[in-house]
Amino acid sequence: MSTTSRLSPVQLTLLMCGAEIFSMTGFAAYTTLLPVLQREWGLSNSEAGLIGGIYYAGYVAATPLLTSLTDRIDPRRIYLASCLVSFIGAAGFALLAQGLATALVFQILIGVGLGGTYMPGLKVLADPLEGNTQSRAVGFYTASFGIGSSVSIIVCGAIGAAFGWKWSFVYGAAGPLAVRVHSALEAEIDRIEWREPTFVHDDFWPGNTVWRFGRLLGVIDWTSAEVGDPRADVSQCRIDLAFIPRHGRNHQYPPHLVPYRANVWAMRLLGVDRIISPSAVGSLKAEWAPGHFAVPDQLVDRTQGRAATFFDGPEVRHMSFADPYEPTMRAIAVEGMRSTGATVHDGGTLVVIQGPRFSTRAESASYASAGWQLINMTQMPEAVLAAEAGICFVNISVITDYDVGVGGAAPVTHAEVLRRFAEAVGTLKQGIASMLPGIQAAELRCPEP
Repeated sequence: MSTTSRLSPVQLTLLMCGAEIFSMTGFAAYTTLLPVLQREWGLSNSEAGLIGGIYYAGYVAATPLLTSLTDRIDPRRIYLASCLVSFIGAAGFALLAQGLATALVFQILIGVGLGGTYMPGLKVLADPLEGNTQSRAVGFYTASFGIGSSVSIIVCGAIGAAFGWKWSFVYGAAGPLAVRVHSALEAEIDRIEWREPTFVHDDFWPGNTVWRFGRLLGVIDWTSAEVGDPRADVSQCRIDLAFIPRHGRNHQYPPHLVPYRANVWAMRLLGVDRIISPSAVGSLKAEWAPGHFAVPDQLVDRTQGRAATFFDGPEVRHMSFADPYEPTMRAIAVEGMRSTGATVHDGGTLVVIQGPRFSTRAESASYASAGWQLINMTQMPEAVLAAEAGICFVNISVITDYDVGVGGAAPVTHAEVLRRFAEAVGTLKQGIASMLPGIQAAELRCPEP
């Protein structure tokens, strides 16, 4: 996606290329000073070579591990943490290295730091960009590696000749430290709030939810301490699943403060391309009774003031949102819920209100007169954010109550919603378990991110 950065493509490219050059100030410190250190410490050729080689061993070991972690951890955090490792390695070499053993320790840290900056830094740069802009930026970034290497060789050699080898490593530590404290890069990390999702591992591949080849499904669910945790049931489906409780682990976020962008963005970073989104809803139609389920095909947004897009500028995108719920996923969800013996309504329009209060009688009557069947507080902006992220999306509505005045119903209460949802959650989990294999295997046409 192209809006995860507040910087323009040129600004982001310059920032990351400059950061890469500064993070490499210690790249050639040992190499340029090898004759001096070999004489001072009395190193044999093999010992001197071992110190040089351990640097690249740290780089080779760290690069695939830290690069793969960028699928589940914000790469900007990995980048900045690796800058700190480079700083510790170079500063430690300058202050504490006294021979073979200590030099090995600090050299491997410098190598690990390089491994954690180069490829994750490339991901930081490339992910927000697209097309020719991305290609040009990647070209400049890869060239910056050569520039950083050359600058390190020239400057470390000059400093070592003028002031002694320790000061070359002080220079090597200063670069990554400067990057680490750079306020612009820090600000980029806070662009979208990050919350680590909870994983459900299947029986055949314990611990490999993210790394298994194949589709990773996402569930953003309505849960609370009163209702219980749905993961115990769905984890028996032998399906890779990432689970996020929509309202937080302790149901601490009210509908208008749910971190919708963080939830959906976390799913996208994991590689999720289809989300099942159960939710508690009220009924606006007497025939759609509490205890029934529905799989809506349309929604109406009556919320206000929520962060409802990833595209805050400077780039603006206008995307189609005519059909918010993926049709194939809807059909599979209807079949899965009906397999439990529950009454399931296929289709319907869900109106999303701001909350956390329930509707007035006039509001409820207005929604019902418009021909809408369901009412909820959380499907927007969750559905449109999923579309912007290129993720197919389906809702399973658990009807917990009649909205006020429908069929003579009394005003709804929060306690009633919790009680009804608790009664239905077993059926909901059974239905989700039934539909997961079909949703995973289905060929879908998800929105273009």
